[in-house]
Amino acid sequence: MEASAHGSEPSPAQKARALMDRLVSEEVTRMQNLVEFHRPVLEMVADLANFYRNQPSKLLSELDRIPIIISTSREPISIQGLRTRLLGL
Repeated sequence: MEASAHGSEPSPAQKARALMDRLVSEEVTRMQNLVEFHRPVLEMVADLANFYRNQPSKLLSELDRIPIIISTSREPISIQGLRTRLLGL
């Protein structure tokens, strides 16, 4: 942090900027961790969708067997909810 022209203490604007930078950095890290945590599940769902692309009923059956809930900051998404969104059922 830069010191203000009046002494060694940072100005209120500098303090606010440092706080904002820290909060943004923490949020970016949190979102990266969330993606990395759920990557295996999302990749598995994508692989299943690709493998069963011509067999929608088999895909639905396989998705129903996954008892995982994906949590985001906005809303939890169950695999069944994800299935509904992806397939429009």
